[in-house]
Amino acid sequence: MRTALCTLLAILTISLSVVGNTFTAAQRVRAGTAVAGALLSTGIMGATAFSLPPERTSLTDRLWLVLPVAGVAAITGALAGWWVADAALDLRPSLSLSPLVGAGLGMLGAAFVGGISFAVALAVAIPAIDAPSDYWGRDFTYLQSVEMGFLAGAFWGGIAGIPAGAVAVSIISIYMHF
Repeated sequence: MRTALCTLLAILTISLSVVGNTFTAAQRVRAGTAVAGALLSTGIMGATAFSLPPERTSLTDRLWLVLPVAGVAAITGALAGWWVADAALDLRPSLSLSPLVGAGLGMLGAAFVGGISFAVALAVAIPAIDAPSDYWGRDFTYLQSVEMGFLAGAFWGGIAGIPAGAVAVSIISIYMHF
């Protein structure tokens, strides 16, 4: 999967320079942050979903969990990356303010990705993975466990998005000469 994505991105990068670069700078920023958001989200949530089940879980069971979670993470990551780029292009922060603006935008975007992706991970894992009865939480029902997964994913995703957004919006500010 990872090899196929890397090959596809390499072919896309080469083909853009051969066909001609007719995109505006704003379109390149939006597309770049969408691709970066999708790749980062897929990698982080794929690794999280892979390590979520108990230790003795088979590889096939882990992959049945990773594939839908990575797909959802890629979609939400691309949407969040596109939104961060749109907001940064609308706000046009100066280089000195871009880390602060980026930290806020990154926190919101990554909280969106983490909340949805981790809730999907728990929604798939709880019925599909054989685990001890207290592995997924104390006395939580299925719905409560998924809700707690959403809250935990949004919290940790938001924390992880702060530095990512600060760096991304600073790069956008430099690239767009704000």
